[in-house]
Amino acid sequence: MPVAFFYNIANGFHNVPSFLFDDHTVRRRDDITGLGSGLKVAGKEFALSSYEAISGIVVLPYKGAKESGAKGFGKGVIAGIGGIPFKAGAAVFALPGYTLKGAERQLEKRKDRPLRAKILQIRLQQGIAEFKHADQDVKDSILKRWRDLEANV
Repeated sequence: MPVAFFYNIANGFHNVPSFLFDDHTVRRRDDITGLGSGLKVAGKEFALSSYEAISGIVVLPYKGAKESGAKGFGKGVIAGIGGIPFKAGAAVFALPGYTLKGAERQLEKRKDRPLRAKILQIRLQQGIAEFKHADQDVKDSILKRWRDLEANV
């Protein structure tokens, strides 16, 4: 429960400026595959979101003015000021959210290993049983493909 809560809050804060203010400076978050990547993403998100919360006040109005003149400047000011609480929230919630998600994924890896081994064992047994019951032409075809595969390796 805490993992999902913090992770989803962090993602929500991260994505809100893109949807509410059409802020194209929102970047794609890196994948979280384990504890190490979770810590890395949490630190990176904290640093970049903190920086973007502050720099957006200047950068977004400048980009808006450059692209659309006075109207773009006004939109940039709104996006810059409006993005501050969301980007700051993304920074704050990234630390527990992405770190906990990394820990969860790390534990899932350990838990999945025996299950994957069992599935592989069952699939091998199924293949052997089907091979035993196949007619000779199918067996010859399978063995030929296996030898071809073996020759390529």
